[in-house]
Amino acid sequence: MEKKPTILMNRYELGRTLGQGTFAKVYHGRNLASGESVAIKVISSKVEQPASAIVSKLEQIAETERFMVKKQDGLVKLQGSKQGRKVQLAIDAEIFEVTPAFHVVEVKKSAGDTLEYEMFCSKGLRPSLSDICWSSRSEENMAPSVVQPS
Repeated sequence: MEKKPTILMNRYELGRTLGQGTFAKVYHGRNLASGESVAIKVISSKVEQPASAIVSKLEQIAETERFMVKKQDGLVKLQGSKQGRKVQLAIDAEIFEVTPAFHVVEVKKSAGDTLEYEMFCSKGLRPSLSDICWSSRSEENMAPSVVQPS
């Protein structure tokens, strides 16, 4: 008998584990609407942080990196203010509050160069979120947006 896939919030199908640390696991996932491959980080948190704390952190990062911010319906759009290697880097972060202590944040590049996106994630995004999101050494060494389809 085939195992039924795990569906998260009627939006994502969870796949294999890509990595794990002390406080989180990263899974390969698939957006059910678009079919796009995504990485989904599931964080075990002992400290309740409201979704607004994540949005505030994203706004601080945007200010530091000189990105413009647009917010609408749980989606935070960060738009680079300077031309990148291809076009301006644009990043979408969608926050889903499953419970007050459990959030899923999908971060993806919506425009721009993949290398610039990965640099932004490793040098700007991850360090800035470290006080509200836990990660392990193995997760810090993982590429932030490179997910191979299963």
